[in-house]
Amino acid sequence: MTLQFLGDAGVYLPPDDGIKFTGLTDGHVREYIVTRAALIAAGAHPTMDPASLLHFFEQNRVIFEAAAANALQNLSRRCLVRAEEVARARLAPYTAKPPAPKVSPRA
Repeated sequence: MTLQFLGDAGVYLPPDDGIKFTGLTDGHVREYIVTRAALIAAGAHPTMDPASLLHFFEQNRVIFEAAAANALQNLSRRCLVRAEEVARARLAPYTAKPPAPKVSPRA
């Protein structure tokens, strides 16, 4: 299953108190909602207004797209990107195991 993000601008959704963005998975459009808790986990201040949250989202979009890829196991059309996925996405570069060294056979 491949995931491609459309590059559209995030949209603040008051009922969800989060940011919506979209992606394509095997030809299906999926909506991702980044919760306020996920934004805070990524470093947003808890008292940010919607415009500031949108700006923060756009500046850190790569983190939220990586978190959305982690949340992809939810096969519904609307997925929540939670604080846990954001934490995993932020730590991924630091927790990835380095490749094993190549050992050539001795002649």
